[in-house]
Amino acid sequence: MKVCGLNLLADVYRWLHRIHRRRQKNDTPPDIIEKVENYAHIPTGAKWILSFFMLMGRLELFTILMLFSPSFWKK
Repeated sequence: MKVCGLNLLADVYRWLHRIHRRRQKNDTPPDIIEKVENYAHIPTGAKWILSFFMLMGRLELFTILMLFSPSFWKK
């Protein structure tokens, strides 16, 4: 992501600062699901990289779930 010009650490700090600032204003929990930005500012190459890693993470999850299924061990 650094190659694409994105600074992930700065984005995480901004997000945490926004939550902290909202908690100081009132004691209600922050609405994390509110729409703040979209993915338009992320370059196309970075979107492909993120999509690839998302799919790899899901495939790994399916592999682990398969290992715990009884039908896998019956064969």
